[in-house]
Parts: sequence; structure tokens; C-alpha cells
Amino acid sequence: MAGVLTHLLTIDGHFATGSSVSPILWYFAYEDMFSEIEAVSSGCGCEMTCYVDDMVFTGPGATRGFLYEIIQVAKRYRLLGHKTKAFKAGQPKVITGVAVTTHELRLPNRRQQAIATEQSILKTARTDEERLNIMPRLIGRLFDAAQIDAAWRPQAVQISGSMQNLRRRTTA
Repeated sequence: MAGVLTHLLTIDGHFATGSSVSPILWYFAYEDMFSEIEAVSSGCGCEMTCYVDDMVFTGPGATRGFLYEIIQVAKRYRLLGHKTKAFKAGQPKVITGVAVTTHELRLPNRRQQAIATEQSILKTARTDEERLNIMPRLIGRLFDAAQIDAAWRPQAVQISGSMQNLRRRTTA
């Protein structure tokens, strides 16, 4: 059975990145490593949070030395730890595209700026064709932002409705 699943869920023996099964396969392929890292984490008084291959450690023991120890565990599994960051307590952190503060989850400034840029481009568009090219990208960014902060959803819905109306007008 494992051979059949391997054949169905990999390409040339490699994980199909971007597939909906990739995170699950990734976890089970490295379950022993994740268990070992969790043990190191709890032994240092840290809490481990993991999303696919992004691991976050919180607690007083989450020091640079601790991160080094975690990277050594990953190396034993022939994986490289990179993009390691350490933050002070209370400092906002961007983790997997979400700004985490002591009180809330927020859209990172970089992503807010990308939305503002798209909105500006939309306002300066001169033709309906230009607007129809810009709107899907902006709508995607807004709905993506709404998954983190629901306050973005009304804008996404409004522009989505405007795009539908614009399409009806241009095809009529």
C-alpha cells in the first residue's frame, strides 16, 4: 500500500510541491524529526507551532542557542534550517505572512502596501480593459487579507461586484 501511495502522490520520487497533499506527506515523512524537535522544545520550556515546514518556538528558552540546537536536529535528517529569526518578547513578528502581535493577528505592512499600490493603479486605469486586468489581482489580495483580518472583506466584495458589473457592461 505504501508503494502505491508513493507512486500516486510523488513525481519521480519527490514531493509534488503545491499539491494539497504536500503538507501531510511532508509531516509524515519527517514525523520522527518533528517529534524530536518538539521534545527539545518542551525540554527548554518552549512551545512549538508548525505549519508545513515553518516552525515557530515561543517561550523564555527560545534563544539563538536553542535555534542552533533545532537546526542540528534538522541536519541529522538532511534538511537545512534557514531564515531563522529571534524576536524579543512583545515584539511584532511576521510568521508565514501574518503579523503576530501580543494582542492580535494583522496583515503585515508589506502586504498592506501591495494592496494600496494595486488600488492606486486601479484608480489611474484609463480603460475598462485595464481595470479588468487589475481587478482580479486586487480582489485576490483583498480576500487573502480578509482571512487574517475580516475588515478587508467588504472591500473585496465591493470590488468583486464592480468587476462583475464591468464585465457585463463590456460584453453587452
